[in-house]
Amino acid sequence: MINNNMKIVQLGVDGWCQDLSAKSLSWYPEESPVEISNKLINCLEERSNEAQVNTRVCLHNSPDAAIHEMIICQRNSQTHPPKRHPARDKTFLVLRGKLLVAIFTDAGEVIRTWELKSESDNGML
Repeated sequence: MINNNMKIVQLGVDGWCQDLSAKSLSWYPEESPVEISNKLINCLEERSNEAQVNTRVCLHNSPDAAIHEMIICQRNSQTHPPKRHPARDKTFLVLRGKLLVAIFTDAGEVIRTWELKSESDNGML
């Protein structure tokens, strides 16, 4: 299904196809394995800054893949409501900037929080 509100945006790196059905600017690889480069990260960040929205590249080939891994360019100062994924593991790796992560009980009480920072910010990876 194509999201009619989504316009075609070139990522700026060969080998990526935009997912027009996604809620955010997203691209899937045309082939595997995927090469992660500074150019890819820079282009992802540029598209995010131009459109003023979160952008992502999926490292899996399709939404039906068993494991979903992606690189997300998250806009500054955004807060998202808690998400519940009891049957899935989640990994956070900060390449640039920082991210506050909070873990909640089923009742919504905070169990733990920590701030992840990129290595350039002398943070925990």
